[in-house]
Amino acid sequence: MKIRPENTSQFRAGFFVAMKITKKQEAFAVAYVKCGIATKAFEEAGYSVSDNENINRVNAHRVLKNTNVVLMIDALKKDIRDKAAENLYLTKESHLQKLEELRDKATEAEKYDAAIRAEMARGKAMGYYVDKTELTGKDGSAIGVNINHVSDMSDEELQTALAKYGIKLPKVSAI
Repeated sequence: MKIRPENTSQFRAGFFVAMKITKKQEAFAVAYVKCGIATKAFEEAGYSVSDNENINRVNAHRVLKNTNVVLMIDALKKDIRDKAAENLYLTKESHLQKLEELRDKATEAEKYDAAIRAEMARGKAMGYYVDKTELTGKDGSAIGVNINHVSDMSDEELQTALAKYGIKLPKVSAI
């Protein structure tokens, strides 16, 4: 987001505030939003850096607390949040439309394997293709446990039944 100082305004607290911001302040705001570290943003923005870290921290904090810089940082963060929110709201229709566009581009480029995968993804999204997985025991028989039967087992019988599946329970002593 490139903002020019002469025509920059930000909606804040119910009214528009004109921002008079220098190029260094703007660069600081952009760098700060990217890294979140004021001293690093201060240096990246082109401000004079001292050998004394404390002086750099104080100067960076001064720039960070400047009203116009705060407004600029708020505007940049809002822009990022808005763009992120747009990407969060994926509807079935927009998903299908994007897959259709990708399919068409792949077909135009004669990349038919990619076009077929995009079309298959559209079909899955519509529920036309359902992946099913069948789980079976070691011998190919169905996996199942009769709950009523398990509750009637003694501790030794339960240990033996679970051992068939590689499950070993720790022994619990009676109170």
